[in-house]
Amino acid sequence: MRVLVTGAGGFVGSFLAEGFIAAGHAVVALDRAFDLPVRARLSGATIVEATINAETLGRLEPVELVVHGAAVTTVPSVLGLSEIEHIRLHCNALLDVLAYARECGARDFVSLSSSAVFDTVDGIDLLLETTPANATSAYSLAKRACEILVETLENDSIRALSVRLGPVYGPSERSRQSRQNVSLVRRWADAASAGEPIVVGSPDSRRDWTYGPDLPGAILALLARQPAVAGILHLTAGEAVSDAELGAYMATLCGVSCHIQQERGAVRRLPMSSERITPRELYDWTPLELGLTKILEEQQ
Repeated sequence: MRVLVTGAGGFVGSFLAEGFIAAGHAVVALDRAFDLPVRARLSGATIVEATINAETLGRLEPVELVVHGAAVTTVPSVLGLSEIEHIRLHCNALLDVLAYARECGARDFVSLSSSAVFDTVDGIDLLLETTPANATSAYSLAKRACEILVETLENDSIRALSVRLGPVYGPSERSRQSRQNVSLVRRWADAASAGEPIVVGSPDSRRDWTYGPDLPGAILALLARQPAVAGILHLTAGEAVSDAELGAYMATLCGVSCHIQQERGAVRRLPMSSERITPRELYDWTPLELGLTKILEEQQ
Protein backbone atom coordinates (compact mmCIF):
# COMPACT_ATOMS: atom_id res chain seq x y z
CA MET A 1 0.00 0.00 0.00
CA ARG A 2 0.97 3.66 -0.19
CA VAL A 3 1.92 5.19 3.16
CA LEU A 4 2.53 8.79 4.20
CA VAL A 5 4.83 9.29 7.19
CA THR A 6 5.08 12.84 8.53
CA GLY A 7 8.11 13.68 10.66
CA ALA A 8 10.03 11.07 8.67
CA GLY A 9 13.28 13.00 9.03
CA GLY A 10 13.26 12.53 12.80
CA PHE A 11 14.27 9.74 15.14
CA VAL A 12 11.03 7.77 15.41
CA GLY A 13 9.64 8.87 12.04
CA SER A 14 12.69 7.63 10.15
CA PHE A 15 12.35 4.20 11.79
CA LEU A 16 8.73 4.07 10.64
CA ALA A 17 9.47 5.07 7.07
CA GLU A 18 12.43 2.69 6.87
CA GLY A 19 10.42 -0.20 8.28
CA PHE A 20 7.44 0.35 5.96
CA ILE A 21 9.81 0.38 2.98
CA ALA A 22 11.36 -2.89 4.16
CA ALA A 23 7.84 -4.37 4.43
CA GLY A 24 7.29 -3.64 0.73
CA HIS A 25 5.12 -0.53 0.97
CA ALA A 26 5.45 2.64 -1.14
CA VAL A 27 6.40 5.37 1.33
CA VAL A 28 6.08 9.14 1.05
CA ALA A 29 8.41 10.61 3.70
CA LEU A 30 7.47 14.18 4.62
CA ASP A 31 9.38 16.52 6.95
CA ARG A 32 10.84 20.01 7.08
CA ALA A 33 14.38 18.64 6.87
CA PHE A 34 16.25 15.39 6.19
CA ASP A 35 19.94 15.04 6.99
CA LEU A 36 22.20 13.01 4.71
CA PRO A 37 22.30 9.83 6.86
CA VAL A 38 18.49 9.72 7.02
CA ARG A 39 18.20 10.35 3.28
CA ALA A 40 20.52 7.39 2.70
CA ARG A 41 18.40 5.13 4.94
CA LEU A 42 15.21 6.24 3.14
CA SER A 43 16.56 5.90 -0.39
CA GLY A 44 13.56 3.75 -1.30
CA ALA A 45 11.04 6.43 -0.31
CA THR A 46 9.66 9.51 -2.04
CA ILE A 47 11.18 12.24 0.11
CA VAL A 48 9.26 15.52 0.38
CA GLU A 49 11.22 18.20 2.26
CA ALA A 50 8.70 20.92 3.03
CA THR A 51 6.64 22.51 5.79
CA ILE A 52 3.78 20.27 6.84
CA ASN A 53 0.66 22.24 5.93
CA ALA A 54 -2.42 22.07 3.71
CA GLU A 55 -0.58 23.47 0.69
CA THR A 56 2.17 20.83 0.85
CA LEU A 57 -0.29 18.01 1.50
CA GLY A 58 -2.49 19.15 -1.37
CA ARG A 59 0.31 18.33 -3.81
CA LEU A 60 0.63 14.71 -2.64
CA GLU A 61 -0.92 11.66 -4.26
CA PRO A 62 -3.55 9.66 -2.32
CA VAL A 63 -2.37 7.06 0.20
CA GLU A 64 -4.06 4.24 2.11
CA LEU A 65 -2.31 4.81 5.45
CA VAL A 66 -1.22 8.05 7.12
CA VAL A 67 1.12 7.95 10.11
CA HIS A 68 1.45 11.41 11.62
CA GLY A 69 4.66 11.45 13.62
CA ALA A 70 5.77 15.07 13.17
CA ALA A 71 6.25 16.82 16.51
CA VAL A 72 8.34 19.42 18.28
CA THR A 73 9.60 18.20 21.66
CA THR A 74 12.04 21.07 22.25
CA VAL A 75 10.97 23.51 24.99
CA PRO A 76 9.02 26.38 23.34
CA SER A 77 11.18 29.16 24.80
CA VAL A 78 14.30 27.65 23.22
CA LEU A 79 12.62 28.00 19.82
CA GLY A 80 11.34 31.51 20.54
CA LEU A 81 7.74 30.30 20.82
CA SER A 82 5.09 30.93 23.45
CA GLU A 83 3.35 27.90 24.94
CA ILE A 84 0.18 28.75 22.99
CA GLU A 85 2.15 28.97 19.74
CA HIS A 86 3.76 25.63 20.51
CA ILE A 87 0.38 23.95 21.07
CA ARG A 88 -1.12 25.63 17.98
CA LEU A 89 1.79 24.36 15.88
CA HIS A 90 0.97 20.76 16.81
CA CYS A 91 -2.80 21.08 16.46
CA ASN A 92 -2.70 22.90 13.11
CA ALA A 93 -0.38 20.26 11.63
CA LEU A 94 -2.60 17.46 12.92
CA LEU A 95 -5.76 19.03 11.48
CA ASP A 96 -4.12 19.58 8.09
CA VAL A 97 -2.82 16.00 7.93
CA LEU A 98 -6.12 14.53 9.12
CA ALA A 99 -8.02 16.59 6.51
CA TYR A 100 -5.67 15.27 3.82
CA ALA A 101 -6.19 11.69 5.01
CA ARG A 102 -9.97 12.00 4.83
CA GLU A 103 -10.00 13.82 1.50
CA CYS A 104 -7.68 11.34 -0.22
CA GLY A 105 -9.66 8.34 1.01
CA ALA A 106 -7.07 6.85 3.37
CA ARG A 107 -8.35 3.83 5.29
CA ASP A 108 -6.32 4.38 8.45
CA PHE A 109 -4.89 7.37 10.30
CA VAL A 110 -2.33 6.86 13.08
CA SER A 111 -1.26 9.82 15.20
CA LEU A 112 1.78 9.31 17.42
CA SER A 113 1.32 10.52 20.97
CA SER A 114 3.47 10.11 24.06
CA SER A 115 3.56 9.03 27.68
CA ALA A 116 4.45 12.70 28.27
CA VAL A 117 0.69 13.34 28.59
CA PHE A 118 0.97 11.87 32.11
CA ASP A 119 1.97 13.91 35.14
CA THR A 120 4.29 12.46 37.77
CA VAL A 121 1.33 12.00 40.13
CA ASP A 122 -0.73 10.05 37.61
CA GLY A 123 -1.02 6.32 38.18
CA ILE A 124 0.24 4.08 40.97
CA ASP A 125 2.39 1.34 39.43
CA LEU A 126 1.44 1.45 35.74
CA LEU A 127 0.10 4.02 33.29
CA LEU A 128 -2.86 2.56 31.37
CA GLU A 129 -5.20 3.96 28.73
CA THR A 130 -7.76 4.68 31.47
CA THR A 131 -5.25 6.49 33.70
CA PRO A 132 -6.17 10.22 33.80
CA ALA A 133 -3.55 12.28 31.95
CA ASN A 134 -2.83 15.53 33.80
CA ALA A 135 0.59 16.80 32.64
CA THR A 136 0.66 20.55 31.98
CA SER A 137 3.82 21.28 29.95
CA ALA A 138 3.25 22.77 26.50
CA TYR A 139 4.32 19.56 24.80
CA SER A 140 2.10 17.44 27.06
CA LEU A 141 -0.92 19.66 26.47
CA ALA A 142 -0.26 19.67 22.72
CA LYS A 143 -0.19 15.89 22.60
CA ARG A 144 -3.34 15.60 24.72
CA ALA A 145 -5.13 18.16 22.54
CA CYS A 146 -4.20 16.16 19.44
CA GLU A 147 -5.55 12.97 21.01
CA ILE A 148 -8.86 14.70 21.71
CA LEU A 149 -9.04 16.03 18.15
CA VAL A 150 -8.42 12.56 16.71
CA GLU A 151 -11.14 11.07 18.92
CA THR A 152 -13.58 13.85 18.06
CA LEU A 153 -13.06 13.83 14.31
CA GLU A 154 -13.05 10.07 13.76
CA ASN A 155 -15.95 8.83 11.63
CA ASP A 156 -16.95 5.76 9.65
CA SER A 157 -14.91 6.82 6.60
CA ILE A 158 -11.55 6.44 8.33
CA ARG A 159 -10.18 4.57 11.32
CA ALA A 160 -8.21 6.90 13.59
CA LEU A 161 -5.74 5.82 16.27
CA SER A 162 -3.76 7.84 18.78
CA VAL A 163 -0.79 5.64 19.65
CA ARG A 164 1.01 6.58 22.84
CA LEU A 165 4.69 5.69 22.87
CA GLY A 166 6.86 5.39 25.95
CA PRO A 167 10.66 5.80 25.92
CA VAL A 168 12.11 4.79 22.52
CA TYR A 169 15.76 3.95 21.91
CA GLY A 170 17.62 2.75 18.86
CA PRO A 171 20.47 3.30 16.41
CA SER A 172 21.19 6.57 14.62
CA GLU A 173 19.80 8.72 17.43
CA ARG A 174 21.01 12.30 17.39
CA SER A 175 19.83 15.74 18.45
CA ARG A 176 18.00 17.96 15.97
CA GLN A 177 16.25 21.32 16.30
CA SER A 178 12.79 19.87 16.90
CA ARG A 179 14.12 17.19 19.28
CA GLN A 180 17.15 18.52 21.09
CA ASN A 181 17.11 16.08 24.01
CA VAL A 182 18.09 12.50 23.19
CA SER A 183 16.99 9.44 25.16
CA LEU A 184 18.51 8.41 28.46
CA VAL A 185 19.92 5.29 26.78
CA ARG A 186 21.72 7.41 24.18
CA ARG A 187 23.11 9.80 26.81
CA TRP A 188 24.45 6.91 28.86
CA ALA A 189 25.87 5.15 25.80
CA ASP A 190 27.64 8.36 24.74
CA ALA A 191 29.08 8.83 28.24
CA ALA A 192 30.34 5.24 28.35
CA SER A 193 31.84 5.60 24.87
CA ALA A 194 33.85 8.54 26.18
CA GLY A 195 35.05 6.44 29.14
CA GLU A 196 32.87 8.36 31.59
CA PRO A 197 30.76 6.75 34.32
CA ILE A 198 27.02 6.26 33.92
CA VAL A 199 25.25 8.55 36.36
CA VAL A 200 21.73 7.53 37.39
CA GLY A 201 19.75 10.53 38.61
CA SER A 202 16.37 8.87 39.22
CA PRO A 203 17.14 5.31 40.32
CA ASP A 204 13.58 4.42 41.35
CA SER A 205 12.03 5.38 38.01
CA ARG A 206 10.76 2.50 35.89
CA ARG A 207 10.43 2.90 32.12
CA ASP A 208 9.02 0.72 29.36
CA TRP A 209 11.80 0.86 26.77
CA THR A 210 10.90 0.08 23.14
CA TYR A 211 13.42 -0.54 20.35
CA GLY A 212 12.64 1.98 17.61
CA PRO A 213 13.03 -0.34 14.58
CA ASP A 214 10.24 -2.53 16.04
CA LEU A 215 7.62 0.22 15.74
CA PRO A 216 6.64 -0.06 12.05
CA GLY A 217 6.06 -3.81 12.34
CA ALA A 218 4.10 -3.32 15.56
CA ILE A 219 1.90 -0.64 13.97
CA LEU A 220 1.19 -2.85 10.95
CA ALA A 221 0.32 -5.72 13.31
CA LEU A 222 -1.96 -3.39 15.25
CA LEU A 223 -3.77 -2.26 12.09
CA ALA A 224 -4.25 -5.87 10.99
CA ARG A 225 -5.68 -6.89 14.35
CA GLN A 226 -9.27 -8.13 14.47
CA PRO A 227 -11.55 -6.91 15.83
CA ALA A 228 -10.21 -3.54 14.70
CA VAL A 229 -9.05 -1.11 17.37
CA ALA A 230 -9.40 2.68 17.32
CA GLY A 231 -9.04 5.54 19.79
CA ILE A 232 -6.15 5.80 22.27
CA LEU A 233 -3.82 2.84 22.66
CA HIS A 234 -0.49 2.33 24.44
CA LEU A 235 2.05 0.75 22.09
CA THR A 236 5.01 -0.53 24.05
CA ALA A 237 7.23 -3.58 24.22
CA GLY A 238 6.06 -3.90 27.80
CA GLU A 239 9.56 -4.55 29.15
CA ALA A 240 9.86 -2.24 32.14
CA VAL A 241 13.12 -1.78 34.02
CA SER A 242 14.26 0.64 36.71
CA ASP A 243 16.82 3.31 35.86
CA ALA A 244 19.13 1.81 38.51
CA GLU A 245 18.97 -1.64 36.91
CA LEU A 246 19.40 -0.29 33.38
CA GLY A 247 22.31 1.95 34.34
CA ALA A 248 24.11 -0.89 36.11
CA TYR A 249 23.58 -3.25 33.18
CA MET A 250 24.84 -0.74 30.60
CA ALA A 251 27.84 0.05 32.78
CA THR A 252 28.73 -3.63 32.92
CA LEU A 253 28.40 -3.98 29.14
CA CYS A 254 30.60 -0.92 28.57
CA GLY A 255 33.18 -1.60 31.27
CA VAL A 256 32.58 1.67 33.11
CA SER A 257 31.35 2.46 36.60
CA CYS A 258 27.77 3.29 37.52
CA HIS A 259 27.01 6.02 40.07
CA ILE A 260 23.66 6.56 41.78
CA GLN A 261 23.33 10.29 42.25
CA GLN A 262 19.76 11.31 43.09
CA GLU A 263 19.02 14.54 41.26
CA ARG A 264 17.39 17.32 43.22
CA GLY A 265 13.75 17.50 42.14
CA ALA A 266 13.92 14.21 40.25
CA VAL A 267 10.60 12.38 40.29
CA ARG A 268 9.83 8.69 39.96
CA ARG A 269 8.62 7.82 36.46
CA LEU A 270 6.18 4.97 35.84
CA PRO A 271 6.04 2.59 32.87
CA MET A 272 3.16 2.34 30.45
CA SER A 273 1.25 -0.81 29.68
CA SER A 274 -2.00 -1.54 27.87
CA GLU A 275 -5.32 -2.92 29.00
CA ARG A 276 -6.60 -2.96 25.40
CA ILE A 277 -4.01 -5.33 23.96
CA THR A 278 -1.38 -7.72 25.28
CA PRO A 279 1.84 -6.13 24.00
CA ARG A 280 3.88 -9.35 23.93
CA GLU A 281 1.18 -11.11 21.89
CA LEU A 282 0.98 -8.30 19.34
CA TYR A 283 4.56 -8.34 18.08
CA ASP A 284 7.89 -10.12 18.51
CA TRP A 285 9.65 -7.21 20.23
CA THR A 286 13.43 -6.97 20.39
CA PRO A 287 14.52 -7.81 23.96
CA LEU A 288 16.11 -4.90 25.78
CA GLU A 289 19.42 -6.72 26.24
CA LEU A 290 19.69 -7.38 22.48
CA GLY A 291 18.68 -3.84 21.57
CA LEU A 292 21.28 -2.33 23.90
CA THR A 293 23.94 -4.59 22.43
CA LYS A 294 23.09 -3.30 18.95
CA ILE A 295 23.28 0.31 20.14
CA LEU A 296 26.68 -0.17 21.71
CA GLU A 297 28.05 -2.08 18.70
CA GLU A 298 27.07 0.88 16.52
CA GLN A 299 29.46 3.10 18.47
CA GLN A 300 32.46 0.80 18.12
